[in-house]
Amino acid sequence: MNINELIKKIDNVLKPDGRLIFDAMNDKNLEDKIAPKNWEVTESGFWKDQPYIGLSESFFYKENKVVLFQHIIIDQNDNTEIYRFWTHFFSDNDLRNELKGYSFKSLSFFDDVLPAGDTWSGDNVTFCVAEK
Repeated sequence: MNINELIKKIDNVLKPDGRLIFDAMNDKNLEDKIAPKNWEVTESGFWKDQPYIGLSESFFYKENKVVLFQHIIIDQNDNTEIYRFWTHFFSDNDLRNELKGYSFKSLSFFDDVLPAGDTWSGDNVTFCVAEK
């Protein structure tokens, strides 16, 4: 199921005066959200509970407001795993356009819900309240 099908189902079952509340990564200071190339050697850590080398980098697709965060993890037995996280960033207007055509009568946006901390919290995350 794609996002449009999901929103359509939510729109169909949401009662009058009901609210859809969701969060999205916002596109404010988007270039600052791109992680630099990095590597680590550790006895154990986030990716594995055994020694590994981790090679990380990100790729920025500006026209689509998408960043690919890629991590290559190689353990002591030369087993290699690749993790790719595609992250789409949105402006308030982008979210308005995504919800156009559904029966929401008002949209509100809030950037001050989460405490500050890193790229994945604080004012980097926008909460949207779509009222039917």
